[in-house]
Amino acid sequence: MKINSEEIFRTNLLDNEFIIDKLLKKNGLKQNQDITTAPNLGRDRTKYRKFKSETTTILASTICEYVDEYGALLKHDVDTCVYNQVKNQSLRSYSDVRIKYFVKSVSAPHTRFNSIIFAHGLKKKTRAVKRLGLTSNYKLDFLKTGEYNSSSIFYIDKEVAIEYLFSRFGKIKRLAVVTNNKPKEKEIIESLEEKIVDYENLSEMEVFGFDDEENS
Repeated sequence: MKINSEEIFRTNLLDNEFIIDKLLKKNGLKQNQDITTAPNLGRDRTKYRKFKSETTTILASTICEYVDEYGALLKHDVDTCVYNQVKNQSLRSYSDVRIKYFVKSVSAPHTRFNSIIFAHGLKKKTRAVKRLGLTSNYKLDFLKTGEYNSSSIFYIDKEVAIEYLFSRFGKIKRLAVVTNNKPKEKEIIESLEEKIVDYENLSEMEVFGFDDEENS
């Protein structure tokens, strides 16, 4: 069954009251507050830090809940949900770069984000689609992964995370296993068979590495 993870995660965020407008009001900030940069005034900076801390806590907690339920979550889906929240909140237009900076700052190591997810046992692997999308028997349908190729993934169990990716993008049966860029086993066997046949037709001089015509 295909999981619509972005939609489910967005719903979970709203259920946990991750609503930028309400969080701004709760912490005494204006609804048109530019949340991509910290305010200059000391009192507003304190309010902003509390707003950001609460935002971080809800986001990290929702990720933990989602992973408990479904086994893994791609960070790209998290980012998309938060981007949309920031865009909807802003009464003036922010550039995408500034929005992304806000999202990164919320989930940065120096915030509560990592301490919450790591305490919950979550791991985070970068470029997850490429790194986890291959197994001995199946590989991801990479034609469907598109914008997710560079995304990180949150998970607890690696095997469950792999199955999660397959549920998102589909799996394709692998024809043969290639390890460390070595030729496939079938190709090696065929190559050896050809050499055996060739040796049967070679003269004694050619077998030992001499060109028979030059040394005749």
